[in-house]
Amino acid sequence: MLGLLLVASIVGIALVSQPAHAEIVITEAQMERIRNTCIENQATLNRLHQTDAFLRNDRGNLYRTISDKLMVPFNRRLASNQLDGSKFLTITADYNKAYTKFYDAYIEYDNAMVKAACGGLRQAAGLLL
Repeated sequence: MLGLLLVASIVGIALVSQPAHAEIVITEAQMERIRNTCIENQATLNRLHQTDAFLRNDRGNLYRTISDKLMVPFNRRLASNQLDGSKFLTITADYNKAYTKFYDAYIEYDNAMVKAACGGLRQAAGLLL
């Protein structure tokens, strides 16, 4: 996760530091550096992807369980006892929206990690340098 944060930070800084409409020129030395570190970077990304998959899967299951096993039954009990649970229903709905956002972001991240290859890394790095 720390590696992903580092990569995202570097990409973010590089994007922010470049002028919006300027043409980016890549020197041969920069391309050579990208070529030389590509395999190492790919291996690091693969390890990060594996580690994140386990962590995100566990977190996703935990978040789903909180909603399905705790929040929904609680809201049902409130309704069956004819108590006002409107605030709790709102909290549950907001929680489920946040979970969906988390899940969608993970799918997008996972797809990007699967597609990452040395050719793509070279191209992305070339656009950022």
